[in-house]
Amino acid sequence: MQCAITVRLYSGAREIFSQPPEWLLTVRDGHGKERFRGFVKGPQVTVRDLPFSNNFGDICSVLAWAKGFEQTGFLPVRISPKQPASVDLMLVRQNADFDFQRLRGESLRHTHPKVAALLAPRERLLELAESRPAALACFLNLAEAMSQIPLGGIPALDYVAEVMDAQMQPDRFYGWARKPVVEALEEAAAQGAFERIPNAAAFHPGATRSFKQIQFAEANVQLTLHEKETCRIGGQECVKLEADIDYYRDLGAHALLEVIPNALSGSRTDPRRVYVMRWTAARNTGAPEFAPPYALL
Repeated sequence: MQCAITVRLYSGAREIFSQPPEWLLTVRDGHGKERFRGFVKGPQVTVRDLPFSNNFGDICSVLAWAKGFEQTGFLPVRISPKQPASVDLMLVRQNADFDFQRLRGESLRHTHPKVAALLAPRERLLELAESRPAALACFLNLAEAMSQIPLGGIPALDYVAEVMDAQMQPDRFYGWARKPVVEALEEAAAQGAFERIPNAAAFHPGATRSFKQIQFAEANVQLTLHEKETCRIGGQECVKLEADIDYYRDLGAHALLEVIPNALSGSRTDPRRVYVMRWTAARNTGAPEFAPPYALL
């Protein structure tokens, strides 16, 4: 029995890549054996005649690469002779530029009202786009992801009362969150939507508790509480919240492949890569579309 995979290529604007460069497609089965490797022209291709083994070997990985672009891919893609599998990948240029045109005008208040409120006034938003684009992109990634996470009956983003501009970084943001977020995170962990990270202060100095979303294989949101720091906003008690997205769900992989290399090189988790990984994960698992109000060019 033979199987097929249809691969569609998207640009950093989250649209079908109308005129992509010639790109290299690689398909490997669950045993790591290469089943297809070749250059492709056009935004869509169907790989046919993939053998079906009715075991772990039917869980494939699909990778795409082009000269001058970052490699991208997705795992797992499960093949079956009953129907063709499909996977959508996003291909972006190395060190792609941030396109914040969607933040201009008044549309943001209608498409992402919570983001508009947290970054008001508009001059503040435009200043961040000009002087700290990577930090702004990181915040927009997190805000979009958090707006899609139900926490205590409301989106996780709705707990955030204020964002700390001075501590907004390319790999995380800090803010003040209404105190009920603590109980909501504990409940989410008890229900299996988040996992509680042991010894939170080892990775997040000053942290008291930390919780990581486990919905996807990659690019999950981590929410870390700094409960020794509190304030009152609008008459409500708030605690300091640190939000970030790790490349990898597994704590060991996160430490070995992300934290340690970043520490040695002085680099940070790249919001561009997070954008691609989170979009790809959502796109291929039936989750809500990941559509922050910016694009990559």
